[in-house]
Amino acid sequence: YLLAMEEVRADTKPILDFIHVVKQDGLGIALEQSFVPPPAVEFVHSTFQFIGENKPHCTAAAFAFGREDLIPGMFGALLEKMKITQNMAPNFHYYLRRHTQLDGEEHGPLALELVSSLCGDDQQRTAEAATAAKHSLQARITFWDGVAAAIRTHFPRNATGTEPHPPR
Repeated sequence: YLLAMEEVRADTKPILDFIHVVKQDGLGIALEQSFVPPPAVEFVHSTFQFIGENKPHCTAAAFAFGREDLIPGMFGALLEKMKITQNMAPNFHYYLRRHTQLDGEEHGPLALELVSSLCGDDQQRTAEAATAAKHSLQARITFWDGVAAAIRTHFPRNATGTEPHPPR
């Protein structure tokens, strides 16, 4: 991940600072730091809320539908729409392609199978899992809306209406 960031000349200092604070003071303190964008904090809190409920079928549903089943389409679209080739950014391309492949072919199907197994024929568990999946997807949408807003703030359209490229 860091290699891919460096390769596309993304600033790795914030993530390295975050990792340092997590190691030194724990995740809770790290998330309170001002350099962590609010949409990321909200997304992490939503993840830990599912875990904290101690309902494995809900946790599995949140991860299955909010991550494993969703990521192949997201990352595949990034590769296609951004036209990222292996020659342009080998590490970033590999990162996106590997997640697309692994989650699409293995993690996603296994995660869905786990949800099905944990819910079985129990209608209440199935309903709770469906609610968790919806909340997880909403958390993902809120996260990406925050990312999109940050991009619009940092890289506004220029006078011609085209998107400027980030500074290199």
